[in-house]
Amino acid sequence: MLWAPVDLIRLQTEDRAYVADVTEQSLEFQLSFRYINQSGLTAYLHGCYPPQPPAIDKRVDGDWVPVYDPIVLACLSPPAEVGPQTTLHEQVRVVAGFPGSDIGPEWGTEEIAGTYRLRWRVEERGQHLTVFSNPFTLSVRDAR
Repeated sequence: MLWAPVDLIRLQTEDRAYVADVTEQSLEFQLSFRYINQSGLTAYLHGCYPPQPPAIDKRVDGDWVPVYDPIVLACLSPPAEVGPQTTLHEQVRVVAGFPGSDIGPEWGTEEIAGTYRLRWRVEERGQHLTVFSNPFTLSVRDAR
């Protein structure tokens, strides 16, 4: 049972398209997004000094496949609270290494250009909900 109707909880990127700088070992891009709590309940975002960055999924052959899970510190800190009818604005710098590099976390697909979405977990009264963003495109600016 979900703690609030899904249409009352939204994760929205600020732009519909982003460009990643790509080197031999890694990719990097800035991502801005909003978490919109239109419900009547407070949402809690966990992590070390939360909120932690969202994960990223890629659309591959009609399915959403996880390609990026951020590395976050394991510490005890209070969750970030997003009150009812509140919007949280965040910006995250995504840096991920390619297989064989010493950069982590690892980017989970060789073909970078494509359609993606953000994935975030929230909690209310001990119940968990995974929230997904709108789809967005990621293209490549080759810096090699």
